[in-house]
Amino acid sequence: MFVRWLVAVSVVVALATAGCGGSDDNPSGSTSTAATKERSTQGIVGQWAGTLTQAGLPPFRVAALIFSRAGKVAYTGIDCAGDWKLTGGGDSGPGYVFTETINEGVGGKCKGTGTVDLEKVAPKRLRYRFEGGGVTSRGILRPAGTRVWAKVFREAGVEVGGNPGGW
Repeated sequence: MFVRWLVAVSVVVALATAGCGGSDDNPSGSTSTAATKERSTQGIVGQWAGTLTQAGLPPFRVAALIFSRAGKVAYTGIDCAGDWKLTGGGDSGPGYVFTETINEGVGGKCKGTGTVDLEKVAPKRLRYRFEGGGVTSRGILRPAGTRVWAKVFREAGVEVGGNPGGW
């Protein structure tokens, strides 16, 4: 079951990254006005993980799967997980702004919303900042292998086999 889930994640990432580069139909590589206005996460698609700090909690782990203008995220410190929706920034701007909705996990209060700001600070580093519900979390995310990413989701009480949460 885990192998099927891994294949599904790989397909999502491959589809999200398809279409990179130019086209024979458009040798100049220019894009339409509508395409340039659409926000994109193309530059950060994939699996990420890191350690976060937040007042009142010991450092804890985060893992995120980012795909086309959205993502899934899990946190060990609160044992919860949820969804990200791109609401600002994108590949053409200095950073990415997501609305986070926490909606699953084994933690006691796995509900809530907030804002996640990601900023590329190096080719394989994202500065992470969450604000919401009166708390702020900060850290650095790095590309993560499936084993690391899946471990954080399991610790948060989210099934990573099959098709959890409809993704």
